[in-house]
Amino acid sequence: LISYRARFYEGLGKAASKYHNLFSGGAEEFCLEYKTVSTVTDPFAPVQTLTEQLQEHLCSHERAELESSQCLTGPHKDDFDVSLSGLSLKSFGSQGQVRTSAISLKLAQREIMATQSGEMPVLLLDDVLSELDPGRQEFVLNQITEGQVFITCCEPGRFTKLGKTIEIRRGELV
Repeated sequence: LISYRARFYEGLGKAASKYHNLFSGGAEEFCLEYKTVSTVTDPFAPVQTLTEQLQEHLCSHERAELESSQCLTGPHKDDFDVSLSGLSLKSFGSQGQVRTSAISLKLAQREIMATQSGEMPVLLLDDVLSELDPGRQEFVLNQITEGQVFITCCEPGRFTKLGKTIEIRRGELV
């Protein structure tokens, strides 16, 4: 699982970096880092090595898990961090940077899924344009030229050039 995730996140990070570079006009360097248990020194190591390191980690936490009656550590707790030009997005990112990074990840995920499946997946974007400047809004809209896309927003008439617009007011279809 760790080996698979490390490789997936490596590909996702590369693809998302490409989108984010376009978003920011090359002003920010996007980096995605996979985080797993502390005893795993290299998530790209052979599976046998990963198994041994994970087993060591689980053994070192066995007592605490028994006492708490909870599984406190392991691959199910894995995560990833995003940094922009070396600074943690979680700690130092603006709302626009967080939004842009999330969109970059979403577009990268769609690209990977299309490549693997041979089909363009449906893209769902909920209120994706809020907190983005007009240039970044246009960039997002220009990136979704194929496949089926559902976008929600609070600006009537914003997407009339892209396709069919459905307006809902007070829970009713207008």
